[in-house]
Amino acid sequence: MIISRIELRHFGRFVDAAFDFTAGINLVTGPNETGKSTIMAAIPAVLYGLRDKERYRPWGREGGCSATLVLQTAKGTIVRIEREIISDRVTLTETDPQGAVLLSFEGKIAPLGRSSERALYLEHLERITGHADEEIFRASLFFAQGSLEIDAPGEIASRIKTLLSGCAEVDYDQVLESLHEDYFAITRENPWGKDKAKDRELEEVRNRLKELESLWNSGRGHFAEEERLQQKIVAVREELTGKRAQLAEGKRYLEWVRRQWQFEEKEVSLQKDYFRVQKVAGKVEDLQEELLELQKNLTYTGLPVEIPDALPQLLTGAEVIRKDLITLQEEMTRLRRERSLLGEAPWLPAVILSALVLIGFVLFGKGSTSYLALGGLISVFIWGFFIFRLMRLNATRAALGGQLDQVTQRRSEVLASLTEIEEAVRRLGFPASAVEMVKMEKSLDRHRSLVLRIKEIESALQVLDHPEAISGEEKTLSRKMAVLAERKEMGRPPRAEILRPEDLPEAERKLSNLETEVAAHEEIFLELTRQQAEVRGAGGIDPCRIDEERAVLCEREISLLRRKESLALAYELLRGAVDDFRHTYIDRFSGEIGHSLAFITRNRYQAVRLDENFNPLVQVRDELWQSVDRLSRGAQDAVFFAVRLALTRHLTRSRHLPLLLDDPFVHLDKGRLSEMLKLLERVSQEHQLLLFSHSETLLHRAEKNGWSILSLMELPVNRSLAASTNKTKEKEKSADDTNQLSLL
Repeated sequence: MIISRIELRHFGRFVDAAFDFTAGINLVTGPNETGKSTIMAAIPAVLYGLRDKERYRPWGREGGCSATLVLQTAKGTIVRIEREIISDRVTLTETDPQGAVLLSFEGKIAPLGRSSERALYLEHLERITGHADEEIFRASLFFAQGSLEIDAPGEIASRIKTLLSGCAEVDYDQVLESLHEDYFAITRENPWGKDKAKDRELEEVRNRLKELESLWNSGRGHFAEEERLQQKIVAVREELTGKRAQLAEGKRYLEWVRRQWQFEEKEVSLQKDYFRVQKVAGKVEDLQEELLELQKNLTYTGLPVEIPDALPQLLTGAEVIRKDLITLQEEMTRLRRERSLLGEAPWLPAVILSALVLIGFVLFGKGSTSYLALGGLISVFIWGFFIFRLMRLNATRAALGGQLDQVTQRRSEVLASLTEIEEAVRRLGFPASAVEMVKMEKSLDRHRSLVLRIKEIESALQVLDHPEAISGEEKTLSRKMAVLAERKEMGRPPRAEILRPEDLPEAERKLSNLETEVAAHEEIFLELTRQQAEVRGAGGIDPCRIDEERAVLCEREISLLRRKESLALAYELLRGAVDDFRHTYIDRFSGEIGHSLAFITRNRYQAVRLDENFNPLVQVRDELWQSVDRLSRGAQDAVFFAVRLALTRHLTRSRHLPLLLDDPFVHLDKGRLSEMLKLLERVSQEHQLLLFSHSETLLHRAEKNGWSILSLMELPVNRSLAASTNKTKEKEKSADDTNQLSLL
């Protein structure tokens, strides 16, 4: 895979720029501050994002800060990854050589995020490039300016070791540490160094066993007395057990005797029932005749045998309502009669009387005014009395009318209730006329007595009406008596005879004496137990408890020793296997580093050895190894470049990823630089190299050897830059392009 294009918009010093690259070695040249490091930093910025987002935002400019990376895979597909730096909005598109879209992804991918979108994006990135770890990328493919040393080796050493060894699914250091911790959870003894200060479970168990042994030795005197009491307790317990068994046997015997007596009583009862059944058989005909007569009388009641539960209530309610209607009718008749007796107002007598008074006073007074006035006054009194009587009459008539209306309303309500009851009776299938309902209500008591008697007779006839039924009951009673006889024999004590009733008091007396003896032995047993407890308490030691605890602790000690040996063996075997395995791949890895270092240094340094944290040691003379920091700066760069080159080859495995180098050889002398460039040209046959430098020496070497050159000397930063200024004759390297693999 190769990086074919980088596009920058408002990224660092670039406003809108694009850079095209080819396979092989690409030299990006230009003086300081022309943007070489910015272009190189844009590659991990697109792939992984930036934590310091303001670093590459142009000063005083508005608009988005974005960068785009175009990759060409070995399969010929084109992968375009675009990231908006500030918002971390990423778009990833993969197309085939004909332009058909194979993959399209878009999402917000923050550098430190944990979203499902980020996980999916990293899956796509790992599928395309081989891995998706930014720190591994910077430790292998990314050669930063002026330094070839791997950054933060302590943090990523374990991950690099895992990738190199192919043990990505198991962290053997953690397994060894877990075994180590499990071992020291059991014992403080350390076979691999100084013992631990604090006792663990095994030491605690052994200390407790020593304490129990000391307690046992100090309590031997009390143990002898306790043993004597224990022997007495055993003897009393045995005797008490025997007497309890006798007592239980006696109680069972008396219980069995009482059951026998109950069985005899039940047997007599069954025999009486058996004789009764035989006597009843002769009454069948009489019962049948009585049944026919009762059924005939039941027909006269007009009611069926089974009447609805609601019918008696309805009939009773109808009877109550009829009585209420009669009462209301009588009340209405009385009110109407009282109102009719009131009559009409006496208009005519009042008129005649007042006329006579006026005429008499006129005739008697012979036209005198005073007599006329007196006659008029008397007429006024007559009419006043008449009007008073008229008002009382009207008030009485109105009161009677109101009472009559209330009674009428009540009668209407009662009639409505009666209608509802009649309708309910009709729904039950019975006639609802007043006569029929009265008749049914009067027949209810007679009906109940007839039905009860009919059911009694029918129940009796179910047994007595058929000879086979009588025979069946006889057989049932006979079978019950046989079963009873068998039960009488069940539970009989061996060689036991049924006790006579007169012998029962004597047997109960013997049983009571036996209960007294059992109680006395129980008191003795309790007293001996109390004495044993006092002896045990005086010594403060329980030998039984000591024996039980010692047995448990001995078993636990054996278990802990077995587990301790197993863990120690597992730790030793795993540690040895891991050490052997790691030495194997570290030695192989160190050999590749030494091969590259010998080529760069013209065989001055030929062997390199790495420790667990990838700190290299260089063999300067036979049997003399020196740390890298003891060498010159140029030699250090050569060593670190060889380490990175070998690491890149291991991590990329079958993929040929681009290498990014930003002026990494400033400390090399002319000779070593020449050998380094030869090595790079050999590496460029498999990997695309993007080399950023202002060195004139590199520029002359690029022109001489036909590298692809991109000069930033005179190119403006606010427009797209063409692919490259290739000052050597151009060659098509399509065959080499297909061998390049994608960049992380």
